[in-house]
Amino acid sequence: MISSLADNICTQPSPEEIDQFLQDQGWSDAKRFSLPQDCSTRYYIRLLKNGESRLLMVDPPPLAKLSQYIAVATLLSKHGFRTPQIFAHDDQHLALIEDFGDTTFTQWLSHGFPLEPLYEVGIDILIKLRQSFTGHISSIKTYSPEVYLKELERFSEWYYPALMGKNLEEKAFKSLCHLFVQAITKATQKHPQTVALWDFHIDNMMILGPTPTVNNCGLLDFQDALNGPCAYDLTSLLQDSRSPISDDFINKMMAIYFAKCELSSAEIEHETTAYHVVGAQRNIKNLGVFARMFCLKDKPRYLNFIPRLWENIDTNLNHPLLEEIRRWMDDYIPKSQRQISLSKFSGTTS
Repeated sequence: MISSLADNICTQPSPEEIDQFLQDQGWSDAKRFSLPQDCSTRYYIRLLKNGESRLLMVDPPPLAKLSQYIAVATLLSKHGFRTPQIFAHDDQHLALIEDFGDTTFTQWLSHGFPLEPLYEVGIDILIKLRQSFTGHISSIKTYSPEVYLKELERFSEWYYPALMGKNLEEKAFKSLCHLFVQAITKATQKHPQTVALWDFHIDNMMILGPTPTVNNCGLLDFQDALNGPCAYDLTSLLQDSRSPISDDFINKMMAIYFAKCELSSAEIEHETTAYHVVGAQRNIKNLGVFARMFCLKDKPRYLNFIPRLWENIDTNLNHPLLEEIRRWMDDYIPKSQRQISLSKFSGTTS
């Protein structure tokens, strides 16, 4: 856990550095409003000046991904996806970008807009990604064992110790990793690849016009995009623990996705398998992400999402290919011990 803590110490730019960057771009005299920060170390400041707005994106090292953000934004925009325009950036961690405003899909839903049309836009974006990127993109990384096993370390380093009050044995974690390598390899070997945005959910989609459509849907938080299975972003959209939807609605959206992709019965079976396998990996990873947000950053609201993560995990682990991983989970984290409380998560971060 010590290494994890050290890895998360970021070097913030000085106020003088920010002022100089904004002065160079002619925005130093703008009014500044800090926007809420989520799981990332990256944060945004809204700039208002003479009726115009911009966002200052601050991406502090050592976790800075500014170059990745620029590369993926350029890649997506070339293929007709709506990403924030990048007006200026430095070589390290500052960028001046287009402000898409505050109208996320979640806000539309909160004002009574029907669920299905919004999610269909998300489905249509996934289909467009699938059709636009059919080959390997050399400028971005690939969903590989190195990537998804590194993500699983968040579960072993943060969630398990915080829940159980002890570290997960190295042998046990290696066993879990081995099972996931086997399952993911088998599930994705016949599965089409695309550019997977990696955090594709309704809070990262913005409405930029009077009605939600693919062409006026602004995309956010895409800097972690990888060459990966088409099913990954479908999982991200439909299994978002922060915006839970019913199983019936999930099945309906999957059926719409499969129909629009014109998949055969055999292809649907492969896609469904990949959906559950990468979904299990993603949700188990997020157990660690949310535990870390509480333990390291004292944000207890993230504990509210953990029961839904377990619902997603249990649903995914019902797939026959994941039977051994289901048994592993039952052995090391019995269902009777998965209930979350603040007291259970206290004093376990060192």
